[in-house]
Amino acid sequence: MTDTIVLTFPVNWFSIWDYSKFSPYTNSKLFSEEISRLKHRENKKWIQNPTKQELRSGIYKPRITLIAVMGLYGPIIKLRVELSLPKLLYQNNFDELTDKDYPKIHQVLKETLKDMGIGLFDYQLNNAPVTTIHYSKNISLSYHTTPSMIITELHKLNPFPRLTENKVIFRNGGQSFQLHANNYEIVIYDKIKDLEQAKISDKRAIENDNSIQLNLLDEINQPKFRNILRLEIRLNKTAKIKSILKKNNIDQILTFNQLFKQSTSQKVLQYFWQELTKNKEILLLSDKTPIETMEIIKTNNPNLKPRQILEISGAIIAINSSSHNQLRNIIDTDRDHSYWYKLKRKLYRLNIPQNGKYNLLIEVEKQLNEFMPTKISDLKYNPSGP
Repeated sequence: MTDTIVLTFPVNWFSIWDYSKFSPYTNSKLFSEEISRLKHRENKKWIQNPTKQELRSGIYKPRITLIAVMGLYGPIIKLRVELSLPKLLYQNNFDELTDKDYPKIHQVLKETLKDMGIGLFDYQLNNAPVTTIHYSKNISLSYHTTPSMIITELHKLNPFPRLTENKVIFRNGGQSFQLHANNYEIVIYDKIKDLEQAKISDKRAIENDNSIQLNLLDEINQPKFRNILRLEIRLNKTAKIKSILKKNNIDQILTFNQLFKQSTSQKVLQYFWQELTKNKEILLLSDKTPIETMEIIKTNNPNLKPRQILEISGAIIAINSSSHNQLRNIIDTDRDHSYWYKLKRKLYRLNIPQNGKYNLLIEVEKQLNEFMPTKISDLKYNPSGP
């Protein structure tokens, strides 16, 4: 579903009715004077964010930045609006949005911006350019499955080999997995544990503006409340948004009303999940002894020579006991990367029989395929259910 979004309005798409709501203080006359004093390429920003008191009181507002940059032919003025859409509508993002929520989201956002001193017409808001978008899904786990179990399995894999080890981060004792690239992020974490971290300090949590939903802790900490794995795909640049849309055969129209679609969210999340787990078959052997691993590889890959069986078995045993990246750190050298890449190709080409070992990952995949909206009222464990 769609969660965080950044809308960037050009100067002729909005009007400001009350400049005094911004910090540092300004007004219409002072604003014009400050812009006129800017030198070429110099910029200035005015900010309006929700306060902690507002969030604790259940009042959610976007984070707004008014930006002025002096260009070659005059000032360039933009309005940047960043917000979590579920928090705007439901005061939390445990409850997920659907396509049917768009008209209400549109109206509430328009009214909220008006209260913040900003005027927009319906057409301008509908067609607002999107510069960042986060698609997410709350995965309701079965009673005996925890998010850390799934994160541990993902740790063993090497979904994006071009990224270095320091761009793949495991935080809070294995309760979260973050993969950073220049223009996107994949974030997977225990949503309830993250909210508990936010109660201690905002800096400990992965998510922003958690104060508005801290009141849910009493309810979700009950024994019969399900564990929730949160999957977020954060597309932080327009070029990356277009690239992912193109790969998934989705129209590359980067406007608010076009990107707020369940079908788009589902395709993007499924695409990245498949990338994350594309070599998951090696996890099938994680409960086997070394000899059993070699026997399975030999039986199902008759063309392999004895030396290759030993080589591949050793790699799989090492990955399942630690991780793909840790194995790479040991055998990959600065002088010669060729052996590592040859070994990877051998691993990817292996034929390994399915035996259901990675049902933890299949559980996530199943919910991404069904793509039913999660509601906090439905998250209480049902003993007769899955």
